[in-house]
Amino acid sequence: MYIIRCMSFVLFLLLLAACSTDTDSKENVQEEETEKITSIAQQSNELGFSMLERVERDELGNAFLSPLSSFIALIIVNEGADGDTKKEIETLLSLNDISEDERREAVSATLDMLERDLDDLTVKTANSLWLNDQYHFKSSFEDIMNAHYDAEINDISMRDESSVKRINDWVRQATKDKITKMIEGPLDDETVLFILQTVYFNGTWKHAFTADTNEERTFYTGKEDVTIPFMMLEEELYYEETPDYEAVKIPYAHGEMSMYVILPKDDAMRDEVISNWANRSWDDIENSLTKKQGTVILPQFQLEYEVNLEDVLTELGMERAFIKDMAQFPHFIEEDVPLWIDEIKQKTYVEVDETGTEAAGATSVEITTLSAPLEEDTFFMEVSRPFFMMITDETTKTHLFVGDIVHPEQKENSPS
Repeated sequence: MYIIRCMSFVLFLLLLAACSTDTDSKENVQEEETEKITSIAQQSNELGFSMLERVERDELGNAFLSPLSSFIALIIVNEGADGDTKKEIETLLSLNDISEDERREAVSATLDMLERDLDDLTVKTANSLWLNDQYHFKSSFEDIMNAHYDAEINDISMRDESSVKRINDWVRQATKDKITKMIEGPLDDETVLFILQTVYFNGTWKHAFTADTNEERTFYTGKEDVTIPFMMLEEELYYEETPDYEAVKIPYAHGEMSMYVILPKDDAMRDEVISNWANRSWDDIENSLTKKQGTVILPQFQLEYEVNLEDVLTELGMERAFIKDMAQFPHFIEEDVPLWIDEIKQKTYVEVDETGTEAAGATSVEITTLSAPLEEDTFFMEVSRPFFMMITDETTKTHLFVGDIVHPEQKENSPS
């Protein structure tokens, strides 16, 4: 009996140790996955700030980008790239320190974690590929798109007017009618592929701005003063003040997402302030904000923005992808034709009012090739000159008759 008890105790200790080891192993895996997701977020954020410093402003001086949409679109472009083209994209996106498999898993996990479908908080991302029906995806590329990017894959005819509508309808649906015209027609025969990426957000404030305090106030643009509606919130919020700027975090819904508002104290410091935020770690940002009671007076606004990203991405070091004789994209399609990016643009929308924020972003990458003759849907042939003719047996491929008809004649008394 004593021996049995001892053996039972030993087995219990071994089981306890195994459970402890298993728990530690799971925690280590979860920690590693969290680090990879954090890394992906940081890389996407850095890209967004880098672009925001450089993109062209609209006629009023505004710019509004979706870093996530740009980042995911370029990640998909990178899946088709090779050689120096791939190196440039990976350097731009800071992907050099992570393997392809780890990156794909981290991107997939990040997008899954971002998804929300609640009454007061909605986040949706979507990816789609639109391939010229004269070409064929490589199966390896298609497998990656299905497994890691949940990408919708479509074939389109570049000569069918409805193709533009199909793409724009997809973007419209993915952005809840906020971006309705992403692609312009007619499409070119040289276009091989459109890569579309969208991000949609709709969040209600956790602490609603008081509607009855809305009033017209002056907004000083630096060029001219404008009178617009403002809204006010009195609440305990995370806030930071430095000699150069003020910053506040305004949470949405359950506090899972927030709007950060950064207000430079001097217009001359704007570039330095945004550069400072771009180079800070997220831990540093969170640690610098202190929860305190305060008042935020924020303008209500609605903005639509569009920008071509070729110049800014080239400036950031992604050059070869846009050059016909230098771009290397061998992993997209089966056909052996040169491919390069003809256009990459982004459209965004944002509306901020006392109830919350609605925003949408769509990034389009157009990949093209050299002009090549494609099969015509119809033809026109007028036989009004001398011609040859043959009457042939299709089974044996024997020509029963051949002719060179230079001057067709008609007999008055032809046999009936």
